[in-house]
Amino acid sequence: MKRLARNLVFIWVLITLPGLSFAGNCIDVISRKLSNGDASGVAAHFDHNLSLSLPGCQSNYSHAQAAMILNDFFEKHNAQKATIERTGDNASSTFAIGKLVTSKGTYRLYLVVKENKNDCIIKEMRLER
Repeated sequence: MKRLARNLVFIWVLITLPGLSFAGNCIDVISRKLSNGDASGVAAHFDHNLSLSLPGCQSNYSHAQAAMILNDFFEKHNAQKATIERTGDNASSTFAIGKLVTSKGTYRLYLVVKENKNDCIIKEMRLER
């Protein structure tokens, strides 16, 4: 009986671990792109429509609109470093909370991402003072 329980736990870990590691890797990739101020790289992960909240603009935007807004933000605020302090997930998405340090100050970073066919899709992104 102990052996069966141990095998079931092992199988459960094998099944759930790849999905968890992908979400973590996805967040790491986005974090590196934010650190570099790579607006087009981050925008490549944007959903068709997403909730975007940056200083001075806060709404739901199309992919193209959100990409332009993020590009404008990075033109005015040179990114220096993005760090992720906490991550978590539920049945449908993963969230990350951290900080983005720019030439004009530090912003609180909040991301909600969803895995879609081995790709990471940003559903929501917020940068707040």
